[in-house]
Amino acid sequence: MATWTHCFWMTAWFCLSGTYALAQSPEINPPAAIPEVALAAETGKTPKPPATFFEEFLSNPLWLMMAMFLVFYVGVLLPSQRSNRRQQKEHADLISNLKKNDRVVTSFGVHGVVVSNQPESGTVTIRLDDTSNAKMTVNRDTIRVVKKD
Repeated sequence: MATWTHCFWMTAWFCLSGTYALAQSPEINPPAAIPEVALAAETGKTPKPPATFFEEFLSNPLWLMMAMFLVFYVGVLLPSQRSNRRQQKEHADLISNLKKNDRVVTSFGVHGVVVSNQPESGTVTIRLDDTSNAKMTVNRDTIRVVKKD
């Protein structure tokens, strides 16, 4: 399965290699059809040599777009991906260390105390109120904060 980066690089390669091949092809651009060559033949001046692959390669505006994308990726996307991975790891550590009587806050703002932790089913039972002994079972991923007393 191709990702968008593979498609981007394949498109870039196709565009660059195709323009160079078309510019150098004598069937498509015969020397008489090129105005510079015809003008040089009439005036007796030698025409300037055709652009080399490197010159043709750098003159393509696609490189400017790819350079801007690279700067955006390195400056914006890469740091945000790293911080997201770090936050996911911290959250996984937080959930794996849950134990009975920990004070927790869920992602929807419910405060409670852990009564039981069932890692195999992916749920945690929390006690909401000490007087009425009200309990709620929530998914482990909804635990956002473990309060330290």
